Amino acid sequence: TTTTWYRVIGLNMGTPSCGSVTGMNTAKVTVQTVVSPGLIGGDQAICTGTAPSLFTNGTTASSGSVGAVISYQWQVSANGTDFANIASANDMTYQAGTLAVNSWYRRVANSTLNGNTCSAVSNVIEVTVNPLPAAIAGVDRTICLKTSTTLGAAAVTGSTYSWSSVPAGFNSTDSEPTVSPLVTTTYTVVETLSTGCNNMNSVVVTVNP
Repeated sequence: TTTTWYRVIGLNMGTPSCGSVTGMNTAKVTVQTVVSPGLIGGDQAICTGTAPSLFTNGTTASSGSVGAVISYQWQVSANGTDFANIASANDMTYQAGTLAVNSWYRRVANSTLNGNTCSAVSNVIEVTVNPLPAAIAGVDRTICLKTSTTLGAAAVTGSTYSWSSVPAGFNSTDSEPTVSPLVTTTYTVVETLSTGCNNMNSVVVTVNP
């Protein structure tokens, strides 16, 4: 558990100089201290198709062994248990790309001294990927002048809605607003979930005279 020196001594066991020293050598076995892996940033929640924030270096990894060189390797997991190395991810921090499923990340700290490497693993970051809402505007349609049509779809519990139009002039927070345009108009709805994730969709209402 501690750095130790070992010596080997060669003895002449023959005659007439039995027991005389013929040579000796000393070897030093250096025992590295336990590597402190440091800490990385906390869990995150994002929306499908977006990237998490930079995984920060909360605490830098360290080794009590003088002369030891610290290096890093980031790993990713699809289940929080089985981790694999991420190619070229060797900095103290890491920026993941866009994600479609929940993912877990951790950082391995390697301490190398005299060609020997000791490793320790940081805390694990879980990135929860929340889905986007459907944001149903409806199918394009044609109506006659001075008639109306209903857009959208039934409200989803927890969702909010914001409608706008081109030409401008129409706004609504209903999930299924009724409109009576005088000219051909494009209506756009933005649906936002309680997670903050949102999506948009549009429908064209063509007006025949």
